[in-house]
Amino acid sequence: MKVGILTFHRADNYGAVLQAYALYSQCVSMKCDVEIIDYCCNAIENSYLPIKLPQLRKNMYRWSVDAVNYLRYGQAWNEKKEKFQLFREKITMSPPYTSSSDRCLIEAEYDYIITGSDQIWSADILDNKPDYWYCYKKESMCPVKVISYAASVGSLSRFVENWSDFEHALSKYDALSVREHEVQVFLEEKLHRKIYTVLDPTLLVDKQLWLDLIDCEDIQNDNCLVYYDVAQNELSRKIARTIARQDKYLIVKFNQIKSPTLNTEYLSNAGPIDFLNSIYNAECIVTSSFHATIFSVLFHKKFITVLHPITGERIRSLLSMLGLEDRIMYDCAKNVTEMMNRPIDYVSVDLKLSKLREESIDYLKTALGLCENKEYEF
Repeated sequence: MKVGILTFHRADNYGAVLQAYALYSQCVSMKCDVEIIDYCCNAIENSYLPIKLPQLRKNMYRWSVDAVNYLRYGQAWNEKKEKFQLFREKITMSPPYTSSSDRCLIEAEYDYIITGSDQIWSADILDNKPDYWYCYKKESMCPVKVISYAASVGSLSRFVENWSDFEHALSKYDALSVREHEVQVFLEEKLHRKIYTVLDPTLLVDKQLWLDLIDCEDIQNDNCLVYYDVAQNELSRKIARTIARQDKYLIVKFNQIKSPTLNTEYLSNAGPIDFLNSIYNAECIVTSSFHATIFSVLFHKKFITVLHPITGERIRSLLSMLGLEDRIMYDCAKNVTEMMNRPIDYVSVDLKLSKLREESIDYLKTALGLCENKEYEF
């Protein structure tokens, strides 16, 4: 059985490449002949172009600004890009595909096509329009089956606004699963069929997969606080500074732009493995990132999460399932340091996660025809 996965694997984004690697690895462990479909999406490609020294032009002020940015950030940005590309070499890829006409070609290649995970149904990411590779509608009469795994829409309100662009394609899927409960409810109402909520692929695989990638002996971030804010949120920044000041932590930031802040280390060229290493070796984490939250849980870290204003529901949904809602902060309370240091019952969390993982794997196996499970209706 040959399986192709369609996802944002070409994005130089930690969560995007790690979830792609995880879903690929899980399919390998289930003895599938699997590869990532190397679709080159313009909206993704244009967001992560290498930084080059700009050509001299008439607008000298604009050229000067671009030249300074290149000198300050270009090398680190391009080093980071090289690390992402090196990490992607761990995954078996199809030949590259670029146009909609290629879709008929790939349908003859696979028995199953999986769309997901990540925000593949988010028009905001895809140049404000859906990309019909990611909400897959078959172009040929080939018997290929199309399923989704933990697909996300980003903002549900925007997805609802654009529902007419998605409805026909999604109604033709052989099996549908999503990452957020609220999206499950919406789709069940609209499509009049059973939709399943499953774990993000980074939680689907055994923790050992991640430990095999990182240097567990590396303690360069000992006594540090990892601060990773994808929302540029003043609240999370204030929380990180308060905890670092009171507990005398070094702040480690994944920012490209460096600001003059005392006792701060910037990992501007960090690749996916650097990201995992930093969280694994940190004392604690403050983040608005979904995947930084996930790896904080997997590595049994002290952490505080601030919800992203648009896509925060996926974090709230996950932490609710794990009984960790109290790790979400909505204001910078006086007891923020006390909250960070409050013990987490990771024995209980791991038990909940194990059950959710088992259910998610059952969905994937059933959707791929690897087993029969009457609990799933397709």
